[in-house]
Amino acid sequence: MHIGKIKLSFRLTGSRSLKEKRRRLKGLRDRFGKSPSLAVCEIGGADSHQFSEWVFLACSMERALIDKNFSQIESFVSTSLDVQVLDIDREWL
Repeated sequence: MHIGKIKLSFRLTGSRSLKEKRRRLKGLRDRFGKSPSLAVCEIGGADSHQFSEWVFLACSMERALIDKNFSQIESFVSTSLDVQVLDIDREWL
């Protein structure tokens, strides 16, 4: 059994409200939050308009599947979200 964690930190330049922040990050939870092999949570910046930190946990018998999921998340973030990625940290538990 393999367990992986990916933590992403974002800056939302120009965001003026929590409502706007949620709108700009909505696709992240919508796309990956329904996967049975992934758990997602905003862990930092919940009260900040221009900063957010998210963590995804994945569990699988195959490490390659977790790597694939994490690569899809990174790709989605870099191409589909209106954010500046500050940090991406992968860890195996």
